Amino acid sequence: MPAFQNIIARLHARFFLTDVATFTLRTTPRIAESVKPVIERLIRDDRFGETYRFGVALWHRWDVPPINVYLGTASLCRIDGPSITDERGYRPAGGLVETPGLTAHLSPDEAHDLDNRIRVAIEATIRNWADETMRGRWTSLPQHQHRGPEDA
Repeated sequence: MPAFQNIIARLHARFFLTDVATFTLRTTPRIAESVKPVIERLIRDDRFGETYRFGVALWHRWDVPPINVYLGTASLCRIDGPSITDERGYRPAGGLVETPGLTAHLSPDEAHDLDNRIRVAIEATIRNWADETMRGRWTSLPQHQHRGPEDA
């Protein structure tokens, strides 16, 4: 049904160009300052806006806000928020693993450990790919360095 609604909305926007939806949000100035750029990117009427909307499409599927979602070809790992604090520092509130034949609800400690294992595996895979692909022809930038408008 959402696909059908999306088609109807696109056709409506194409044939009724002057049709504009207006919505108003009420929040504190601190929150407004951080969500305004997100909302502006989400409502762009181009490929970038579509990509941003696709990126957050999973957010409303669950009752809790996901901190990380890792999607495999047949499996899903969701690390749930909000983060909780204990004597060891921040931990996710829990997690969920869905794979053929298994659905597991994770405790905060299990979710934290699995999240760290996945991050280590991703980092190793990226570095291995870079070493195989570039074979010493690449220079390293400081981690997460903003290189300009193309990174925005």
